[in-house]
Amino acid sequence: MPTTLRQMHGENIKLVTGVEKHGGRAMPILSGVFSNVDVHEYASELPPHIDLTLIEAAIRLGHLPVLGTLSHGSGTELSKVHDR
Repeated sequence: MPTTLRQMHGENIKLVTGVEKHGGRAMPILSGVFSNVDVHEYASELPPHIDLTLIEAAIRLGHLPVLGTLSHGSGTELSKVHDR
């Protein structure tokens, strides 16, 4: 796992740990939510596709979903999801 990806996962886990330390329930969701058809073709032109399945499952279980900020492109490519 590249250092950047490892750091992003580490930050996600720190958030989950912080919520749970204060009595909350949280679930790390590191992938499977954001995707884009072709990150080279569209880059930042189109918003990523969002699959709410994992988010809704975490909420049904009473957990705060803590999302990673990566979008999966074609194949194994990853790109960071940016706020607009």
